Amino acid sequence: MKNNSNNDIDFVIPLHRYHNMVRTVVEAIQTFYNPRMIYIITPEIGVHEINTKSKTWMNSNVLAIPEETFFINQYGLSRNDIENLFNQTPDEQSREFGWWYQQLIKLGAHTQIQGLSDPFIVWDSDLIPLKKWEIYPTHRELEDISNSNKYKFAILQEKARSQWNIDQYRSSLYELTGLNLVSPEPEGTFVPHHYVLHHNVLREIHNLIETHQNHQVDQADHQVVQSWIHNIMALSHRYYRFSEYLMISSFMMKNHPQLLQYHPFNEYGKSGFRIRDSKDFVNDIETKCKIDSEKGLSYQEFYHYVENIYQEIPSYLQIEHI
Repeated sequence: MKNNSNNDIDFVIPLHRYHNMVRTVVEAIQTFYNPRMIYIITPEIGVHEINTKSKTWMNSNVLAIPEETFFINQYGLSRNDIENLFNQTPDEQSREFGWWYQQLIKLGAHTQIQGLSDPFIVWDSDLIPLKKWEIYPTHRELEDISNSNKYKFAILQEKARSQWNIDQYRSSLYELTGLNLVSPEPEGTFVPHHYVLHHNVLREIHNLIETHQNHQVDQADHQVVQSWIHNIMALSHRYYRFSEYLMISSFMMKNHPQLLQYHPFNEYGKSGFRIRDSKDFVNDIETKCKIDSEKGLSYQEFYHYVENIYQEIPSYLQIEHI
């Protein structure tokens, strides 16, 4: 099962709270990708616990960073400051502030984490790989300049949850950037729950957002142009949905198509499962798995559990709301 590669790539994981399966996700990443560092951006209350417990996990190279002060350096914005920019009158269709905030963390990590690798990988905290898909080329391949752009993510999602979601994504993206929404070929969506992020691409996206909004302001009343963070949060007052993954993909398709490399949906996405209503699933894991009260649930123990409930090992499990 173990299949490591020597590399200099860092992973960034936004995490809304510490739980027993944080170890599972981290050790799954370690098993297949052996990154240089895994940065976990999480509420301050869980930082010490993660930094302490992770020392006992597989190939420990984890650093938890408090989300409350993540954007203080350079932007001078605390989590509370950014939450004050959020729509304060949500309704039943609205996503919570944390859902928006984790998107900002991914988009801004290269400006806030000193020495972060370029590119780096963002990884959703509920995505557990069970089979390896190649994300980055080997050192030997990188010696050939023609392979330098062959960092890949995998298309994991077949379709959006609803047409309403698609319409929200399309409209919010266009208002923010003027970009048209794109989809991968031949099937799937560009919401893969992990991604290869290049610093120059993110810098250009920040600039595009601010330049596009500057143009909009100039057409209005010459108000002060706000940062990309302010502009994304302003969307929450007019839209229920926005996707950082779709924005990055649409931008790269237009401006850096050579960097937009991915495994088609039928290679890994088709054989994986997204568990949206995860309460019973998590309860079953807690009943049947040996969970170390101090360390959490190991990836090896979780893998054995999966072997017992599936006839064939899925490529991944995404367990929502864990």
